Amino acid sequence: MFQLTATQLAILIAVSGIAGWLLRKNLWRAIVYLFPTSVLIDDDAPATAKLKLPDPLSKHAETLTHLGFTFIGTHLEHPRLGAAVLMFDYASEEQQAFASLFLTEDDEARVELLTPTEAGGFVRTANYRRTALEEKGYFSGYLDRVPLDRLLQAHQRTAAGVGLPRTQWDTAARLAAARAWYQSPSAARELRRQHQSGLVWTFGAVVSLGLEGLALATLVG
Repeated sequence: MFQLTATQLAILIAVSGIAGWLLRKNLWRAIVYLFPTSVLIDDDAPATAKLKLPDPLSKHAETLTHLGFTFIGTHLEHPRLGAAVLMFDYASEEQQAFASLFLTEDDEARVELLTPTEAGGFVRTANYRRTALEEKGYFSGYLDRVPLDRLLQAHQRTAAGVGLPRTQWDTAARLAAARAWYQSPSAARELRRQHQSGLVWTFGAVVSLGLEGLALATLVG
């Protein structure tokens, strides 16, 4: 019976470990690429809940309040096989925008502004680098690490040229907007751009594991 040498065994273990790590990091992104509408949107806590805001988000929350936004509750965005993201939601009828605060896996604070339009379009502006897309009735972009007042001004200028904003700015409207965004064809195109690398890494990891299994079967066969 063929026996692997210590070097061969170490290589197999290393390859398996790297491929497994790549799958854990990227499989959910591949699923979002292939099935953008599969992301689940769940209601979480109402505005009256006594939630502890994570410290990295506190400064942004204070700024939003100063800009006229009101906390309206939290919701979860949960990709299949990925970690759910807890979104702290704010809204301002005067500013005609929703604002959501959340943390990345590395506990970095993120802010996104969202304005749905009466025609079913969206304007989405983030304070961090992300995939951008501009189409008729749809705009998604970012201004990296700028003060929130400047982010809001840029968002409003863009929204004014995209379409008439919807008139509802409560928790139900925020949940409906989140679900509608993931169902929209424009968002699907944006998500596929954003998660294309996840699909590539997942494919590479699967191929690597397959080749490793084939090589092992050849050696011991």
